Parts: sequence; C-alpha cells; structure tokens
Amino acid sequence: MHGMTDGHIEKTKSAIESAGNIPPDKKAELLGLLSKLKPEIAKVSQTHHDHAQSIARLVEASAQETIGAQKKPELIRNFCTN
Repeated sequence: MHGMTDGHIEKTKSAIESAGNIPPDKKAELLGLLSKLKPEIAKVSQTHHDHAQSIARLVEASAQETIGAQKKPELIRNFCTN
C-alpha cells in the first residue's frame, strides 16, 4: 500500500484505539472492520491510487467525526447503535 494511504489507515486505527468515548466492544468491532478494509484499499491502490486515497481520507474523517462526538454523546450513541 502506498505510504500516504497507509498513513491514513494507521492514523485512524490510533485514533480509535485512544478514543475514550467509544465502548470497548465497539472499538473492537471498528478495529476489526478497519483491518478488513486495509488490504482492500491496498488492492484498489494498485490500479486506482487516487480512489484509494479518497477512501482512506473518508475513513479517517469518519473516525474523527465519531471520536469528536465525545462533546455530543448523543451522536456517538446514534453511531454505535446503528
């Protein structure tokens, strides 16, 4: 996987791991999904690097929005129950 895309995924993983507002079971679920997504993004990156970059950035932004919801707990509850 290209370094920049890999960096987005690793940054997302670290953010999820350190988030204090996500319950442990949901963290495990999110990290599991992220670990499945990482090799898929790597495959896309081989032929469509720009698309892979976009996907990685969207995943990172989504995780940051979820983690930032700590100030608005109702948002995290909605995310974790859907």
